[in-house]
Amino acid sequence: MSSKVNPRLASAPIGQEPLQFLKAIKGYEKEPIVSLEQVCEPLHGILDELNENIQIAKMNCTRPSDGLTQDESAAIHIYTMEWDESESSLYAKLNRILRAPERRLLKPWFRYLKLFLTALYKLPSVDCQLWRGVKEDLSHLYPKGEFRIWWSFSSCTTALDVLQRPNFIGKSGTRTLFSIEGSKCGKNISRHSYYQHEDEILLLPGTYLQAQRN
Repeated sequence: MSSKVNPRLASAPIGQEPLQFLKAIKGYEKEPIVSLEQVCEPLHGILDELNENIQIAKMNCTRPSDGLTQDESAAIHIYTMEWDESESSLYAKLNRILRAPERRLLKPWFRYLKLFLTALYKLPSVDCQLWRGVKEDLSHLYPKGEFRIWWSFSSCTTALDVLQRPNFIGKSGTRTLFSIEGSKCGKNISRHSYYQHEDEILLLPGTYLQAQRN
């Protein structure tokens, strides 16, 4: 397992979330639950380094916890892995598609989404204060009282001090810090992650938020 900085906590693309309401994500639920190798078959033309990272994920998930199968745990694990180029990572490309208005672009991801979401739904939901941050001023996008939807998978932490480390958003300078309360859809994926030392909580696509202050 890696001891490097979790890139999803260090550079969350919160400012890229669309302000418009998008169509619901549907169609993936009809897919069968099959192996990680099979769900990734439609993604070979989209993702590089796929075979190697599938093997790593499977080898790191031989004894999964939380009642998950090896393939379910590996589906979470490969989501958390960093490709040689960050923007080419599975999580980065999947989340860009989830934020896109053209839902047809999600079709090659349906098999993977079925396995990934099946795994996440098996994990207990987290009901506590969550933190998410970015080194940008996004206050203009979150006026007090306005509702927003995060359409992609959103990485958060339960520990504010983690985000305030110098290699994350720090304690000074331009930044936006989100304190998320009342959400019961967060999933603690740390036991299945490539970055097990980070207490990463994943919010599912379609998380509905109301800004309390800016």
